[in-house]
Amino acid sequence: MLHRAASYCALLVALLSASSVPAQSLEDLLKGSDGLLAPTTAPEEDPEVSVTLHPITGQPQLLLLAVRVELPDGAYTYSQDPAFLGHSAIEVARINGAKPIDDRFLPDHAPKRAYDEIFEQDIEKFTNEVTWYRRFQMTDGVAPGDVEIVGELRYQVCKNTCRQFKHPFTAKVSGESVALPAAFAAAAPADPATGGGEFEFAYRIVPTRKVGGEPKADPLSVQFELFPRDAKAGEIVTFAVTMDIDKGWNTYALQPTDDQFQNPTEIDVLELANLEPAGELTESPAPELEESELGTANIHRGRVTWSRRYTVKDDAPYGLSALMIYQVCDESSRCLPPKDIEFALGSLQTTPPDSAEPVATPVLASTSTPAPPQAPTAATGDAPAATGERQFQFDEGDRPAGLGWNLVLAFLGGLILNIMPCVLPVLAIKVLSFVQQAGESRGRILLLNGTYSLGVLAVFLTLASLAVFLGYGWGQLFQYDGFNLVMACVVFAMGLSLLGVFEIPIPGMIGAAAGGEHREGLTGAFMTGIFATLLATPCSGPFMGTTLAWSVRQPAVVVYLVWGMMGIGMASPYLLIGLFPQLVKWLPRPGMWMVRFKEFAGFVLMGTVIFLVNAIDEALIIPALIMMLGIALGLWMVGSLYNQTTPEPKKWAIRIAAVALAAPILWYGWGQYDRALADKELRAASDDKQLVVHEDELPWQPFSTERLEELLAAGTPTLVDFTADWCLICKQNEKFALNTEKTIQFVKEHGVVTLYADYTDESPEIKKWLDIFQQNGVPLTVVFPADNPEEPKVLRGPYSQGHLLSILKDSVKQPARTAMAPENTSER
Repeated sequence: MLHRAASYCALLVALLSASSVPAQSLEDLLKGSDGLLAPTTAPEEDPEVSVTLHPITGQPQLLLLAVRVELPDGAYTYSQDPAFLGHSAIEVARINGAKPIDDRFLPDHAPKRAYDEIFEQDIEKFTNEVTWYRRFQMTDGVAPGDVEIVGELRYQVCKNTCRQFKHPFTAKVSGESVALPAAFAAAAPADPATGGGEFEFAYRIVPTRKVGGEPKADPLSVQFELFPRDAKAGEIVTFAVTMDIDKGWNTYALQPTDDQFQNPTEIDVLELANLEPAGELTESPAPELEESELGTANIHRGRVTWSRRYTVKDDAPYGLSALMIYQVCDESSRCLPPKDIEFALGSLQTTPPDSAEPVATPVLASTSTPAPPQAPTAATGDAPAATGERQFQFDEGDRPAGLGWNLVLAFLGGLILNIMPCVLPVLAIKVLSFVQQAGESRGRILLLNGTYSLGVLAVFLTLASLAVFLGYGWGQLFQYDGFNLVMACVVFAMGLSLLGVFEIPIPGMIGAAAGGEHREGLTGAFMTGIFATLLATPCSGPFMGTTLAWSVRQPAVVVYLVWGMMGIGMASPYLLIGLFPQLVKWLPRPGMWMVRFKEFAGFVLMGTVIFLVNAIDEALIIPALIMMLGIALGLWMVGSLYNQTTPEPKKWAIRIAAVALAAPILWYGWGQYDRALADKELRAASDDKQLVVHEDELPWQPFSTERLEELLAAGTPTLVDFTADWCLICKQNEKFALNTEKTIQFVKEHGVVTLYADYTDESPEIKKWLDIFQQNGVPLTVVFPADNPEEPKVLRGPYSQGHLLSILKDSVKQPARTAMAPENTSER
């Protein structure tokens, strides 16, 4: 570790002296054959892709689309098996003059299937080359030259590293006819009369949505049908959408109640082909009326079918396309954002979705209603199902009930944020602004503090939008190294300003090089509010964890209300000072102490930079330092090489020179960041990070679902700490409650096993467990009693050593033991 720190220091010294050594460029210094960042491997070869469309010999109306990938020596790619998240995929976006007769692409040879220890599952791979085929039937009356198929191949090529590729293609008929490949020998023969086969008139899907950047299945399945498929002119066909909803969830009827918050289901027919309506859209069974603290709602549970009848106009193919919009909520009123699905059936269907499944028992063709199939609760590739069928029941006495009480707690949580350590650096800037405001009119003081409050609210409402639409939790942005890097650079620039290196080019922003002589402006006040709130997100004070976790299970309007109220709570002290400006009279008069206080605040911000850099991966620290060097050089030139009396042309010449010198350094640092980020993803895939446990810490073991289930099955008392490097409250709990002498002694004496669930980077497995305990983020500590692990004790937010020990004592009912549960090799 000392060697690495010495390397960082050596690099900084070399960079700082680079400008005085003209014979050696920055590129030579860092990237030469003996440079600190010299490349270790030669660039890898790219694969070759070709896409062709040929007639099939002996079947002139059929076409064969071939997508061929030739791989570099020693490289491999993955099959289309969706059980693996990195699988290859071929998406057909548009078809002119033809329609598919196969429901998927077939490879020319079987992949090699083997168990992969890294991903802990069987994975199918192709080496050397692979060709995927799919057959299409030309539409009657269309010439082969008019057929066009547009799509995209998405795949990975792995050798020393794994690289992702996208290959858009447009295929037109060319060349002579080709023989039908052997890959179709075992496939069912194509029937031109039925066009798209089993998926043309009916199919079933499990909708997914992105949560934290990963696909996650909704708790339901949807079945689309148009029956019968062989109706003649004047006969009736029925269009139906059937939803099978998981137990504990519900969706909403077509017609909402007057005070319903949730979105009703909508099914809008976009286009009809050879059909005309013969009835209205109906739903079966009739909806239930549910009453809750949020009002009333018309809901459906279990299975519901929406249907409408149509008349076939002519003896010709028929079909329709439609858009469905639905929302689902669970029994605790946690609602997922509305989801829309566009689909087509019959003659208007060009290609079914890749996730389409055959309909085993069509609802419209059956005389009895079968039991609804269970939709998976997680998308393929998500974390393992939590401990099999084990169901947890935990005390929710700490969870406030009702919108009104949650709004009160949200306000208090936001108010307390002002004294959390994350916000203290910005409070120093606000103290300086209060001193300046002492000489302002009451109206301007209120305007400045109101503008600061708008900046605070803007961030809270943005975070609420991320929670509603992307499923992000409080502080989750700090999981992303790019966000940490940008924040570190912004804080670094503000620290340089407070230390007098340059003047922040935001009108009226406190902290200028002049020592605060300029008046505070509205733009500066607004930006300071944004800055303070972003810095606050790694902290989670009392009331916040439970209130935010409750809010994200509610409709979107409630999420915005709760998060907005938290923003008002954080801004309330400044609004109060705006209303009663005499409150700032206790501050000293402006003087030299402001300059010294401003400089001290600059050092506090530099400490914040260290905290932010510490949260990113080690491999990204060098790129971060390079970019900060570029920022410092550019800002020093702007702040020191001219003053107010300098002629304007000279000012612009210095500014342009600053950009010209700083931009290459920033560009180079960003390039190194991209490269280091790719290396980090590789290391994550190989899971080579070691969990280092010090003597003055609990005997931590890395968390995994399998390890936890093993301990619970054995009746071992277990403590799981869900934490992250960027979470200050987590570190506070570890310092003053978990890694204390009394806690360590108790754990060792009673055989309690402690698991460390590191949420610093994205982890679908850990996110799944946070969802189980209805927690929006970290910190979270869960204690599983030895005699009743299905009723764990849950600690949210900050807590004391005494509180933790009392819970541990209640959870250990057997006599004390000296032998600890066996540890497995620890890695994280």
